[in-house]
Amino acid sequence: MLNHPNMSNKIFEADRKILNDLINVKIELHTDYGFGFDVAFYFEKNNDYFLEDLLIKKFVQSRPNVIERVEATKINWKEGMDPTIKKVKKKRQGKRITVNVANPSFFTFFDPIECHLTMNSKKAISQSKEKTWKS
Repeated sequence: MLNHPNMSNKIFEADRKILNDLINVKIELHTDYGFGFDVAFYFEKNNDYFLEDLLIKKFVQSRPNVIERVEATKINWKEGMDPTIKKVKKKRQGKRITVNVANPSFFTFFDPIECHLTMNSKKAISQSKEKTWKS
């Protein structure tokens, strides 16, 4: 993925360590129902970062070029391992507190996105890319 021109700038330093445990990526077409597809990411079992060993992003379509919904595996991060969140110290009412803020990461690909019945595939994928790959 690091050698792909459209992917390499979406993978950040913290992601690289996690992606070292990536074994395989597969695209699986929905042949039993509709026209959708899954993007499946297979990771080492018992990795140091999250509980799952399989992460899936599912694009559900009832007819060609119409994405009805997008589903993704909710990642159960191990303590302190979520690269999508950054802890920042802020001063509030004279006190220093630690807050969580969004952090750019490849793993935001698994964040849910809204999809409308009339939205065609290009728009849904574009929306997903904009939300996922904001730098």
